[in-house]
Amino acid sequence: MSSVVATIPLIVRATDAPVDAELRHPIEPSNIAHWETRWRPVVEATVARLKAANVPRQDWPQDIHWDWKKKATAMRGLLSFKTFCIECEGTTQGICALNVSRRALLKAQAGQHLVYVEYLETAPWNRREHQADPRFPRRWQRSSSQPSRCLRVRCATQQI
Repeated sequence: MSSVVATIPLIVRATDAPVDAELRHPIEPSNIAHWETRWRPVVEATVARLKAANVPRQDWPQDIHWDWKKKATAMRGLLSFKTFCIECEGTTQGICALNVSRRALLKAQAGQHLVYVEYLETAPWNRREHQADPRFPRRWQRSSSQPSRCLRVRCATQQI
């Protein structure tokens, strides 16, 4: 069973008002079900649109072929991976997998622990690649990034 790591605000594009969302760990079968039944149909429509417009494959969203059911199954039980999701308004708004077994390669930090974002995907209704008017669009600047804040909260509270 997943637990709430933090409550975070998402901004509704239409009203510019924040709504509470939950950062949860780990992802659960319900999140995979949302991905299969709610995300995939939108993504498949995008693929059909891109094919019809003869958009080169290299210009498609990088994550358009991802299968979170397979990813979650492959990572289940592995100590090196931590999975998270953001839930808001009764559905999964984002999913990520972190690799906590990586080591820094930069000379000044060589060998030190680091958290590597292995996979990160946002629900298609929150992305302009899939929908002209996203519900919770990406609105952040480097200094106040919500994804960074989520990861900082998780790292600080759980010491990963």
